[in-house]
Amino acid sequence: MKKTFLLAALTLCFVSGTLSSANAQKQKNIIGINPLGISLLGMQNIEYERALSEKYGVAIYWAMSGNAQAKIGDVIVDGTEQRVTLRRYSRDALYGRWLGASLAFSTGNVSKGSDFVRNISMIAIGVEAGYRWIFGSFNVAPVVMFRVPLTSSLLGRSEEHTSEL
Repeated sequence: MKKTFLLAALTLCFVSGTLSSANAQKQKNIIGINPLGISLLGMQNIEYERALSEKYGVAIYWAMSGNAQAKIGDVIVDGTEQRVTLRRYSRDALYGRWLGASLAFSTGNVSKGSDFVRNISMIAIGVEAGYRWIFGSFNVAPVVMFRVPLTSSLLGRSEEHTSEL
């Protein structure tokens, strides 16, 4: 599944970039993936951003851990994240420096060793800052973010292991 997702995302990025590269400075849509997230963390991810006006854009991000899991000590976490961000650009929308407000929803499983502990879900708000460089049909957009959870619920709580985390 990971290879299929990566191939589909790369094809979509290539087609989108190829179709829009002739008029790159007035591009209205950008589709991207985070190759470092895929290669280092095993996170399958894709982001779509659309310009709303001359200085504003909205981005929709989706990621899932797939077969990969984040491991912190003997605690293992895997799951998905969806995020919507309203971005204000300093120049034209989709280009250069931006600051944004985001709403994120995350779900996943937490395990300790080989024992399943619980399902988790969280809704969070945050601020993000970034910069986008565009090179023809290829773009680089590093992001720094800070989030505050609004809710954090435990679903399917396993009383036997809950106190161990």
